[in-house]
Amino acid sequence: MQKLSTLSATKWLVEETEKIDFDNWTGCRVSNLVPRRYSHYCKIIHPIHHDKTIVDENLLWSDLDPLEGVIIELGERIRLKDLATKYNLHYTKEISIDSLIHLFNSSPRYLIGGLEGNIDDETIKEIVSVLQPFTKTGNCYFHYEMLKVPKYYEEQLYYGKLTDALDLSHDDHAEGSPSWWWEENKHWCLATEYDLSFSLFGGSKEMVDSLLANEFLECIEVDWHTRVDSKADQTNMKKG
Repeated sequence: MQKLSTLSATKWLVEETEKIDFDNWTGCRVSNLVPRRYSHYCKIIHPIHHDKTIVDENLLWSDLDPLEGVIIELGERIRLKDLATKYNLHYTKEISIDSLIHLFNSSPRYLIGGLEGNIDDETIKEIVSVLQPFTKTGNCYFHYEMLKVPKYYEEQLYYGKLTDALDLSHDDHAEGSPSWWWEENKHWCLATEYDLSFSLFGGSKEMVDSLLANEFLECIEVDWHTRVDSKADQTNMKKG
């Protein structure tokens, strides 16, 4: 894997993602983060866990004294789909952990995750295993936006094998997993925006079907125009 001295390979991301019209704000959508060239898209939910130290599931983060220290011990994983069932929410294309935050005007203290702007190791491993058969060249680009590189505060771009994704996420050059990674021939692209608790993927129907079928990953098929910001889930926000 090598660090590139130019960002020229990222030009296509700028050209093929749609600009957000902040003067006529209607939310952030898949096409603002992933190029609108693909036939299929999906959200990859970053895992949510039960905090073993919390017994009272009615306790909210807003109930805590902000001056008290917080001890967290990750327990069993809880799928977003199961939380939707538990709290009588619609499992929409727009659903995320933010749907619960809007429901309670906070978040249940016993829930930890999903990580914002970062993919955990196990999820990276599963994504790589799913995409490997489709990544014919084996060569990929990995792009970090400035906010994920506080040490240098400059964008960084790497070129290497798909299997380099995990090692790259543990390098001290930046914080966590790349903001964008894609195959050299652009047959697929994955985006992890710094304030989202899920990643977005664009590729072929076969790729998205394989991600959806993976037993570890929790994926939701979306469209290029699906809204993804914290207020995206308008259907469930009406319950709050």
